[in-house]
Amino acid sequence: MLRNQWTTCSGFGGRLAPDSLADIDRITQSWRIVGSKGPSFFLTSDNPAYIFDGYGLGKQESELTFPLATDLALFGSWPGQQTSIIHIQSKQRLVREANDRIASGAERFVFYLREEEWIAKVSDNKKPYLSRIKW
Repeated sequence: MLRNQWTTCSGFGGRLAPDSLADIDRITQSWRIVGSKGPSFFLTSDNPAYIFDGYGLGKQESELTFPLATDLALFGSWPGQQTSIIHIQSKQRLVREANDRIASGAERFVFYLREEEWIAKVSDNKKPYLSRIKW
């Protein structure tokens, strides 16, 4: 009942995908908690959740990226067993992709565990090439 009261969210560009939060129980993506042992780790920002523009959460092409900690990030996608949670260790290219996504969505601030030159480059890239992840 409560979720029907929250079908729009003006601060996030209008309607949430799928068409309303009344359909949220249809979002049964495959969830992966991905760990990094370094040398690069996950950054975060003032707008840390990344979803590709135009897809929302309800389409097969949808992917969600969200940093949980310096060494953990949550990835949601449709390929794989839906409603499962898979724990994996990441290759560094996946950490880089996650960081590119998170930095591209930042409004003003990007946070990382230490000062690194690559953070400014990633943060200043106005049109980064972002890849879909093949699990």
